[in-house]
Amino acid sequence: MRRSHMKAVKGAVLLAVLLLSACGANEEKEEITETITAGIDPARELNDKELKEIADIDERIAAYDLTRPETLGTITLSDYLNIKTEEISFPEITSEDVDMYVKYTYLPNYLEERPEEEGIEVGDQVTGNFVSEAMGGYQDLKIICGDGYFGDEIDKALVGHKKGESITVSYTVPLDFPTEAAGKTSDMIIDIKSIDKFPESVTDEIAVKEGFANAKELLNDSKAKLQEDYDAYVREETIFSRYMAAINGSEIKETPEALDWYAKTLIKEDADSYNINSDGEWTYGEFLVRNGYSLSEIEESTKEEIKDILRELIFNEAVLEKEAVVPDEADRKATAEYLNYEDVDTAIESIGQFEFDNYVKEYVTMMLVNNEKEGE
Repeated sequence: MRRSHMKAVKGAVLLAVLLLSACGANEEKEEITETITAGIDPARELNDKELKEIADIDERIAAYDLTRPETLGTITLSDYLNIKTEEISFPEITSEDVDMYVKYTYLPNYLEERPEEEGIEVGDQVTGNFVSEAMGGYQDLKIICGDGYFGDEIDKALVGHKKGESITVSYTVPLDFPTEAAGKTSDMIIDIKSIDKFPESVTDEIAVKEGFANAKELLNDSKAKLQEDYDAYVREETIFSRYMAAINGSEIKETPEALDWYAKTLIKEDADSYNINSDGEWTYGEFLVRNGYSLSEIEESTKEEIKDILRELIFNEAVLEKEAVVPDEADRKATAEYLNYEDVDTAIESIGQFEFDNYVKEYVTMMLVNNEKEGE
């Protein structure tokens, strides 16, 4: 699913995200299936109709005319330099927040395996395979029981079960899951490989091993880092809020030709990326057909998803033109950093040249709207 704007790629810097990123939880999971929907047999022999449809899809995409229209639409800019928005604040950091930060950041290094005769308790780290027909699966995934990684129904089902057991739980995929599986219910099979319990609290011994004089110093440092993250969150939300208010205060109308061009450009970039990374196993056309999609469906759904993005592009280019600003290499580096990529090349490799160039325009425009970059 496409992002509706830059914020969706970067993600809101909420406490849960901070904690998960601190302990590297996302780095632990390895998707078993990479198809849009689960349960597809990659060895299934395709019939003549399907083979013809695959060839037709690949030919149509290869023949796309990606010439940019002379105009993307019309716009009457808002008074974007004088936009007023509500003040954004964040709750005061509590001792519970600090304790949770410490748990995810430092205590995973001091886990103790729970004895085989003991079952899972809330707060334990559980390592296992989690597989469902609707969503696919994750191998050797580490989750914290009670933290809602898959939701309360899975957490509750895990409690009491022991290492080596396999359980089956009826599981409904969250509605915000970014595939057609969202909202679907199927059995999730969980193979429990290990159960580890955390220390009850940080000790002076642990603090010293982590480079601090004592536990108090570690806790104070953790609170300071949380405050820095919260301050950054407030700043980014404020910048983005003003940017969106400036867009919504403008009168923008895209053309059908621009919408068609933008959608096809993104589809072509996705197809090229897929064909490169699939090692010749499937073409993009076969990927769509095996997953039950037609190219027309992809084109129409993409157009629906990118209407707001196209409006943003029209706004961004109008502001850049009015302020006589041409993004430079420093802006490109700043955009990659803002999107949490290591460098520009990594960003382009991940999201493609076309989208990255548009993100650069968006980032620079956000800075202009917030008076953090001067035009001429």
